Amino acid sequence: MYGFAVRAIDSLCCTSKHENILVIGYGTGTIVETLLRSEEVKSVTVVELNEAVMINLKKMPLFRRLLSDNRIKVVVDDGRRFLNSTSNKYDIILMDPPRIITGLQQQLIYSKEFFKIVKHI
Repeated sequence: MYGFAVRAIDSLCCTSKHENILVIGYGTGTIVETLLRSEEVKSVTVVELNEAVMINLKKMPLFRRLLSDNRIKVVVDDGRRFLNSTSNKYDIILMDPPRIITGLQQQLIYSKEFFKIVKHI
């Protein structure tokens, strides 16, 4: 869990501008929670494939409080499809994909093509 927070903090420290951030995959919310601790972060777009997860998390007080932050925008979509369809630019793009990734998922998320898409966003 701390590794996710460290990844988010490193990203904030390594960029001169971090107002508009994209997180692909909500996971346990650690990355988003850490990002929102920075007052410089103005917007966090979370792209989550599993709508049921987001609906159920909002039923829990901890996540309801976190997800009610007006800087968060949750988009239910496939991360790659979202990247291909957005015209928005982001200062930082972070991912929290499932740890168990098989076959096609691994090819799509960790492919050269995926990172080429990210590079142009």
